[in-house]
Amino acid sequence: QRKLAVDVGTGDGGLLDMVAPVFEHVIALDRSPAQLALAKVRVQERGYRNVELRGGELEELSDVYGQVDVVFAVRLLHHAPKPADLLTSLRPLLAPGGALLLMDYAAHDDETMREQADLWLGFDSTELTKMAKHAGFVDISIVSIPSPRKGTDAHLPWIALVARAAPGAAAKLTTLEPARPSATKSGSK
Repeated sequence: QRKLAVDVGTGDGGLLDMVAPVFEHVIALDRSPAQLALAKVRVQERGYRNVELRGGELEELSDVYGQVDVVFAVRLLHHAPKPADLLTSLRPLLAPGGALLLMDYAAHDDETMREQADLWLGFDSTELTKMAKHAGFVDISIVSIPSPRKGTDAHLPWIALVARAAPGAAAKLTTLEPARPSATKSGSK
């Protein structure tokens, strides 16, 4: 289905150029007013009348719980204090059979990225799969992808997770975090 998509952590709206032409309605969410201002300029310049910009946290999306066909989350997980909880909080947005496309850094050891507010140094496929299963996702596929960016993170390896919401499965509320709590390959601060 291509009725409703949500871009969580839209930033300047770069992903909207690929998503807006494909979906009837797109909600782009970001907590940063400065980033939303940049996204607004993009939306206006491109004439995307089907894109709705929202500021704030995931709670701002409670009106579309259970209705979203695809949730996009790009470069979001490595900023989350509790990445497994973030995955769990994305699950209720999806309609039955809805899909999640998450793109983030694969596990790496570039500690300088912490200076850019990276709490996690990427994730490996085993831990992402475990978190996604725990959050109520099925049909999980994880692939390595080339870095789609230029700039300070262009050298980092990327990983993509594609999964579907398990039919009738409620997201589990217990906490599950990656097993590396120290500053190792993908440990937190």
